[in-house]
Amino acid sequence: TRYGGSLSLVLFDLDAFKSFNDTYGHAAGNHLLAEVGQVMRENRRAADIVARFGGEEFALLVPGPATMATEAADRIRVAISRIAVDVGGGEVDGRTISAGVASYVHGESPDRLVELADHALYLSKRRGRNRVSVAGATELREAVGA
Repeated sequence: TRYGGSLSLVLFDLDAFKSFNDTYGHAAGNHLLAEVGQVMRENRRAADIVARFGGEEFALLVPGPATMATEAADRIRVAISRIAVDVGGGEVDGRTISAGVASYVHGESPDRLVELADHALYLSKRRGRNRVSVAGATELREAVGA
């Protein structure tokens, strides 16, 4: 707000992570989460901030408009789809990731930014997973079922 720039938030959620844990165990799940975190760090720009948001969710703060955040999210989504971790017995497996993008609106609370990104993430899940959705009037009505 101080400098008049834009800021976007991407929320990511691993697709079907619970079934991965249930099938292969928590050690394999932890390995997958570590690999996802590494891939996110390797695929972000220097100015972007990546963090684990909780459980199998991650966040990416992008100084810039939603278009830049969407490009970053899609680059990360593709890279994560290529992860294959050793799950034992000579097998490897991985997961895809869904994402929701929202841009900060000056004067709104940070909680609102998270809420918008979360609704966009939910829309990605509803649309079949392994995709990036952007918060907007039409998309949000659909995401919340209105």
